[in-house]
Amino acid sequence: MKVLIVDDDEQLRIALFSTLKHLGHECILAQNAKEALNILRKESFDLILSDLKMPKVDGIDLLKQIKQNNINTPFVIMTAFGTIETAVLAIKLGAFDFIVKPFSRETIEKIISLSSNCLKFDCTNKTTYDGDYVFKSEKMQKILQLIKKVANTDATVLLSGETGTGKEVVAKLIHASSNRSKQPFISVNCASIPSNLLESELFGYEKGAFSGAIKTYKGKFEQANGGTLLLDEISEMPLELQAKLLRVLQEKVVDKLGSTESVKIDVRIICTTNRNLAEQVKNGSFREDLFYRINVFPIFLSPLRERREDIPDLINFFIKKYSNKFKKNINGISNNALEILLNYNWPGNVRELENTIERAIILSKGALIDKEDIFLHGIWNNFC
Repeated sequence: MKVLIVDDDEQLRIALFSTLKHLGHECILAQNAKEALNILRKESFDLILSDLKMPKVDGIDLLKQIKQNNINTPFVIMTAFGTIETAVLAIKLGAFDFIVKPFSRETIEKIISLSSNCLKFDCTNKTTYDGDYVFKSEKMQKILQLIKKVANTDATVLLSGETGTGKEVVAKLIHASSNRSKQPFISVNCASIPSNLLESELFGYEKGAFSGAIKTYKGKFEQANGGTLLLDEISEMPLELQAKLLRVLQEKVVDKLGSTESVKIDVRIICTTNRNLAEQVKNGSFREDLFYRINVFPIFLSPLRERREDIPDLINFFIKKYSNKFKKNINGISNNALEILLNYNWPGNVRELENTIERAIILSKGALIDKEDIFLHGIWNNFC
């Protein structure tokens, strides 16, 4: 974990730095709020530990400025002047937690543990950012609650929804907030690998199992042992392979190609699909027994057109992401451009929106994305 420590007390900064380094975390020090903000413009962090009482700009004002800049890193206030009023104010402003000096090493360890499993969301519960995803709409807040409930179980999760809605991102959130988070997260796209290679890719093979097998290969199940395996677009898996997958899920063992011994595995399975698996069961293209095996905890991701309230926050997130990537000083979007994006139907969902903003950042010549920088499906072809 990467931690920013903000405190005008040099001795406390050094003590915290020593404690966190001993716990295996990377630390950056700032002696005041101005220095902290300069650092945050250049680097991202997993946790911010800030003193409350600092000259010129205190911890509460620093928190306000951080939120105004759409930085949603978990923020913890440290103070020797702890009052209920201050704690309530900090939490209302979006602080993750509040601790009173002097505090023990155990308190720091607890804060680190809690923040690492909080999905890095904005504690105001208004907008939640994590990776390339924003949970603001009521529909996405409900999904966030489902993620938090299922994360620390071993239940198989089936994520369904249109292409580009963020199924893989949600799968990573589930893994990151689970007790398997320190173990591997392995993803395999069942649609992108030829059917004759998918079996060996999933289950592995022994040296000499077939022509070209010059050494033993651990399949994705073994690679993910102890962690999570994402079977992306499982609806594209051939029927004959579905039967072998079912056995793996039931018996918790993998049979490598060319081997006479089974390998025990401990893997959490998450599947995604952009198709209606129940319909595929009816038409015979997907096994009914496998469907019920993977459909233990279904989560449906709504298309972006059904949760348009997420669009402004997603836009801001992508503006920041690609402004940094392309080293451009773009900090917003004009009302005319925003109106175009809010009224568009987004057949490609969040992925299409991200691509649109990336392209707009490249084209933009000013501090704001304007409507001339927006090229959507159809309009782009006319422009070319």
